[in-house]
Amino acid sequence: MRLRSFFYFVCILLLAKGLYSQTSQRIFGFRGIVPGVQGQSINSMSIRSDGRYLFYSNKTAGFQALDLQDMATVGNAIAVNGIAFGVFLTSDTRAAVATANGVEYFNVTYPFAVTEESQKYTRDISSNTTVMDACMDSSQNIYFLEQGTASNHIVRVVNGLSQTALTNWSTIFSAAGSNFGNLNPVAIRCGAQGAFVLASQITNGSETGFWVAGVGALSMNAFDIVLANSLSNYQRTDFVLSQKKDQLIFLYNKIPANQTGITIDNSKAVFVSPSGSFSLNVGSSGKAVASFLDATQVFHGFFIGQDVITNPSNPPSNNFLFSQAENFTTAFQPSQFGTPGVGDASAGASTPSLWVSSANDHYKYGATESSGLVLISKAPLLQFVGNPQGQTLLGSQPLKFTLTSDSDVNYEFHIDSNADARGSSSGISTSAGTTIKAGTLSANTNTDFVLTASDVGLTLVKNYSLMIFARAPNDGPTGLTARTGFTFLFNPPPGPVTHFKLGFGDESAEASFGLPPSGNIATIILHFSYNLSDLDSLPSDTSSLAASARTVTILNGATLTSPIQIPIANWNGSYVIAPIENGKTIYVRPQLLDNSGQFSSNDPAALGVTVYRTLSIAEALGSANSCELQVNAKWDSSVLWLTFFGLLALFGIRRGSKNWAQHI
Repeated sequence: MRLRSFFYFVCILLLAKGLYSQTSQRIFGFRGIVPGVQGQSINSMSIRSDGRYLFYSNKTAGFQALDLQDMATVGNAIAVNGIAFGVFLTSDTRAAVATANGVEYFNVTYPFAVTEESQKYTRDISSNTTVMDACMDSSQNIYFLEQGTASNHIVRVVNGLSQTALTNWSTIFSAAGSNFGNLNPVAIRCGAQGAFVLASQITNGSETGFWVAGVGALSMNAFDIVLANSLSNYQRTDFVLSQKKDQLIFLYNKIPANQTGITIDNSKAVFVSPSGSFSLNVGSSGKAVASFLDATQVFHGFFIGQDVITNPSNPPSNNFLFSQAENFTTAFQPSQFGTPGVGDASAGASTPSLWVSSANDHYKYGATESSGLVLISKAPLLQFVGNPQGQTLLGSQPLKFTLTSDSDVNYEFHIDSNADARGSSSGISTSAGTTIKAGTLSANTNTDFVLTASDVGLTLVKNYSLMIFARAPNDGPTGLTARTGFTFLFNPPPGPVTHFKLGFGDESAEASFGLPPSGNIATIILHFSYNLSDLDSLPSDTSSLAASARTVTILNGATLTSPIQIPIANWNGSYVIAPIENGKTIYVRPQLLDNSGQFSSNDPAALGVTVYRTLSIAEALGSANSCELQVNAKWDSSVLWLTFFGLLALFGIRRGSKNWAQHI
């Protein structure tokens, strides 16, 4: 008994060790592309503190919000006065947008129902300069980098509705002496206080120097980082502002003509701050730099084409090397990178990259020119093969998409049919909405999915998002939930008409009915015939609609053509089919067609009615004198009127009064 108990105890320890080992193995790395902004060229972005919404601009005169819960839902563009160069959150409910013409302020409490404040700052254009970049420091000072002619470039500072400072180019780069006129403005990046100004020195069409200076409260003399770090044979690939906003991180690659095979110094990372600069070898064929927040810790990472740092003898391709920010000093050792993560070529195609992250979400978001937003995380990779964004789910057209993961994962598909169209004030929730499907994905296997209208359980015609959540069982109970999703329009076929009734009048039949509560109805279709069997089946597409046409003979050998098509704009609740020969029985059956070419389903059965000429009172009673309708002194006038209205109700007195057949 003791031996068996010991055996079980050892098994439990081994199992726990295995689970711990599997959980601890997952590290930061490339985790796919955000579907909602795939392919967009994002030039500025800010993230809400709870990690739920990202506000961004894409070099247009407007900005938008992206819901990071499904990675897909994007709000309508909010127009601004001029190209937006910076979208900054002054709080979780207020945004400042720096444009070519000034600064505008917006209430973003509801990210998809943004309202603009009435007051704004309008830039003074007397300087004859053009805005090319902007940033905001922690005191909500907005810095504009403006390009002029003949090196008359400036940095303008705005706080609220007022300009607070303006600094000339010659002052910013006074350390360059007379050479300041050869420096072209590139970008501006705000530190906690003040800003870094970046400028490029071009000689014979090539960048021979790259200068950095400090303005505002950021005390930093201008200097050439290329010269300071012996990078004359290197080409600048990328740069980012550190997550702490205390330094700039550059990535340089050797110019191909100066490369001699793959060596550890082919790619260099350069760290620049007010205290100085230094460079480190980070491998070969560097792609991009990232700086991101994980809980309270800041990390710097590098997407590298050839990892000769952690494995110089057999360098793997496309690795992600990272370490905590405080490790990057002149004493940094390659071993401090630790185990590399998975990199991807699509993570580096832009100069410069932009990265944002929140302490309340495990994903780190990087803007790259070629692919919109890429992801860094410790969660499993969960991404689409291709981009399914923007599909339409019809009655005959399902949603189709393909998922892949780098791990075995359990997934759930969620749809929130009651999502607030204005956006949410709450953070990310992986239990939002209703689960419509669940299952497993096998690692490194493309899995195809098809969702029909009946699968999603929706009724209203509108836009929805499919939220996809996945966890790797091997990651244990604390494993991170991966997520992705896409938006789609649900447009089912129209439902049947309601309260269908058919009445008759003199030489006419009148069909009346109500319309279903939802459905983008375009056309009312009325099929009719003297033969009930002709209406046993209705057309299901536009070609069979044309084939269903029939000629119905009416008065004096004339004809009507069935079906009759009535545009929805002309529908008033009923339609009269006329003229029809009295004494004939006609059958009518309605059908609906929406603006997607879908026909209604479960249409009511045909109703029939015999058309008669309405009789006058005299005709109904036989002759004009067949009944003595003379008022007798013994008759009370109320009796006479009651008799009169009784006859009206029984026979009708006007041409075209109707009797009804009804189908509800």
